[in-house]
Amino acid sequence: MTNDPALAICANRCAEDGDPPCYAVHRELVRLGKVAGDWKPCTPCLIDCGIEIVEPLDPGAVVRPLL
Repeated sequence: MTNDPALAICANRCAEDGDPPCYAVHRELVRLGKVAGDWKPCTPCLIDCGIEIVEPLDPGAVVRPLL
């Protein structure tokens, strides 16, 4: 396992709510065959790591001014 600072941040962040770290949940889901691929931190953990989360714009939510 690499020395990823997100692991420590994730462990502390998820533990605040009494939940297991999201990387531990991902490992269990991989073991059960429910997901594949590498672990990615959850959104709150990414924010705590200082990574800005940019939500994609919803084109259906745009309201044009009435003429």
